[in-house]
Order: sequence, then structure tokens, then C-alpha cells
Amino acid sequence: MTYLLLVLLIILLLFNLKLNRNDIIAPAVLFTFSFVISAFFAALYVGKWELFLHKNTFYVIIFGVLEFSVVCAFIHFIVTFFRHSSYLREAWRPKIITISRIKLLIFAAFEILTIFYSIYAVVKLYHGSLLHFTDSINQYRNQNLFGNEKLSLPRLVTYLRLSVEAGGYWFGYILVNNYFLTKKINVYLLTVVMLSAISSYIMGGRTGMINIIVALGCSWFIISNKSRNFRNLLKFKTLVSILLIGIIVLSCFESLAFLIGRGGYEGASGLDYLAIYIGAPIKNLDTFLQGNIYVNNIFESQTFINLMNGIGPKFHLIQHSIMLDLPFQRVGIYSLGNVYTTFYAFIYDFGYNGVWILVLIMAIISQMVYETVRSSYKVTSPAYSSLVYSYIATALVMSFFSNRFYEQIFNLSFIKIIIIWMLFKLIFIKVVFDRKEIK
Repeated sequence: MTYLLLVLLIILLLFNLKLNRNDIIAPAVLFTFSFVISAFFAALYVGKWELFLHKNTFYVIIFGVLEFSVVCAFIHFIVTFFRHSSYLREAWRPKIITISRIKLLIFAAFEILTIFYSIYAVVKLYHGSLLHFTDSINQYRNQNLFGNEKLSLPRLVTYLRLSVEAGGYWFGYILVNNYFLTKKINVYLLTVVMLSAISSYIMGGRTGMINIIVALGCSWFIISNKSRNFRNLLKFKTLVSILLIGIIVLSCFESLAFLIGRGGYEGASGLDYLAIYIGAPIKNLDTFLQGNIYVNNIFESQTFINLMNGIGPKFHLIQHSIMLDLPFQRVGIYSLGNVYTTFYAFIYDFGYNGVWILVLIMAIISQMVYETVRSSYKVTSPAYSSLVYSYIATALVMSFFSNRFYEQIFNLSFIKIIIIWMLFKLIFIKVVFDRKEIK
């Protein structure tokens, strides 16, 4: 069943590519691709993990991906049908987005201060040592992921870090936009984007760094696709470049964990280590689905955990913080981690009916935002639709891993990030106090 799942997912991916004119950042393509990669790794470990996929798991994944694809195709057809015909003939051309160097240097200094302040705040929280700050960071991370109660950093630290995170997407788009036109990398913009990635990484997670990389790639294809009017999108050279970047990122994945003091999985390294993160979610989902499934209280759901932890206490909907229920799995001597694909949360909270309802909502939101990207003509600053879609794209790519879409999008932090993007536009583009522009 695992091999059949892989074959059908590949066919579905090719179908989505054809339907979207080889647009590799179309929502259906990203979502399907994430499960193709996961199924590929899972297929390599069928024997070692005893991955004899059950029918219910097979149907959840294949029909979940199929539903997402069909809904996206339907929305694209409807929007295209009603869109003014002149849109397809109208040319879109990007322009250089200029920001003074002094502003970029000031923001880079702000990011550096935020990074050091974050480390100091975590070390102080655990009465640790700055010389061994990774110990405190790992304690903080493990407490918030697996402990009974979440620990919060001072509100000032949270807002500073959120601003730095928002900067990674906003300045990242400008970096890509200007490189697309000049074929030159602006060192100041690159520094700002790298510091944003480091800010996330230094707190014990690699997700933020991966999100920045995916967002940069998505921004590139948004600009490239729009400049070509969504025609002749995919070239062999592009595929080779994506493959090389993917290999580099994956080859560094394990090393990045050890650099921040995170341990690996017992007996797992190299390909085995990657397989636990990429392929094991399918095995873990299969294990979960063979047990008893109970429908849970929506106010204490795993799907909307970040939203409910944000608004629940304010409206007295929950009595305490909701914690992720992600038990670690093993097969014999092999540890398989504690990730279960995006479908786990849907079924955990709402049973099998949760899959088609939540996949439907996810597909509608993703495709509608992308249709807005296609029709946007903003060139003097990053279009909000492009930034939002880059943010959504990171969640779609990680759908094989966990419930990133609802955790990231249905989250008060996301609203705050959009507000910060608005402030960035005001401060860095509309307000002029230095006329020296980037080249």
C-alpha cells in the first residue's frame, strides 16, 4: 500500500503541474509535493519500520490530497472565468524597491540586540549560564513542547522577536525582487534576512530558518511567474537549482540540530535521521489511526491550539494552556519521533469528518490568496498578498510533517505580523530621512 500511495501521489502531482501550467508554487502542487517526498522516504523504510500501510491511512492521505487538489482547481476555474479577459494580456513588470542603507543597518542592529536579549531572557528564566545558553534554550523548548504548562518570555521579548521574524519575509521579498532585476545580491538586505533566520534558529528550532528559505523561493517564483504572465513557467535549469538547494538544506539538517545542543535520535544519523522527520510521519499516522479515535472539545483542539491559547483565556473558553499531544513512537529498536502529518490533528479533534472539512477550508484559503497574488500589481513595495502567500506556502510545504497551516495562519501572531508589515512599509518606504538608496 505504501508503494501504491507513492505512485498515486506522483500521478496526482503531475496532474496538478499540468493543470497549473507547471507552476510549482501553486497551492495544490506544494501540498501534493510535500506528501510525495514523505511517501518516498517512507517507501525506503517499509521493511525496517514495518510500514504495512492500513487502508484507512491510505484513504485519509490520498483522498485528503485529492480533495485539496480538486478544490484548488475548482476555485482557479471559477476565478479565471469571471476575471476580466484583459488581465491575461496585461503585462506586469517588477521595479527596484529602494531602502536607504542607514535604515537597513539600524534594523540589522535591532535584530542583533533582539537575538542577544532573547538569549539573556531565556538564561535568566532558568537561572542558567550565558556560556552554556543552549542548555537553557533546550529546557525552554522542551518545557513548551512537552511540559504540562507553557512558559512565556517577557512580552517585550516576544514582540521584538515577532518583528524580527516579520522582517525575514518582508525584506526577503525585497532581496529577491531586486536580485531578479539586477542579478546582484544586496549585502545589507541579505544580512537582515540572515539575522532573521538566526533569531529563530538560536531559540532551538530549525523551522523558522526553513520557512525563510521556502518564503524566499516562493517570492522568487511569484515575481518570475507574474513577469511571464504565468506562461512558460518551469525550466530544466530551475529544477536543477531547486534540487541542489534541497540537497544542501537536507544535508545540513542534522548538523544544525547539534550546533544548538539538540540531541539526535538513538542510532539514527544521515539518511535515517532525515527519514524520521520526512517519512516517519506517515508511519506514525498509521499507528495512531489503528487505535481508538475520540472526538474532542473544539475549544481544546489540537488543530486550533495556537488560536485557542491566544484567545481562550481572554474569553474564558479554556482554563489552562493547551499542550500538544504528540507521543513518541517506536518500532522495535527504532525511534520514529512524534510527528504525524497534518491529518493527525484533524482526526484527533473531529474524527474522519474533520479531514474533509478542514482540508476544504485550507484549500479555499490557500487558492484564494494565490489568486489575489496573480491579480496584484503592487511594485513599489512588497504586496501583502505575496507576503501572506509566502507565509502560507511554508505551511503547505510542511503539511507532511504536522498541522502547520492552522497553527501558523489561525494564530494571533500572524495578525500581528501583518500589522508589522504595514509598519515596515510606512517606516522603510514612505518615511524618508536619508536619500542614499540601495544599488
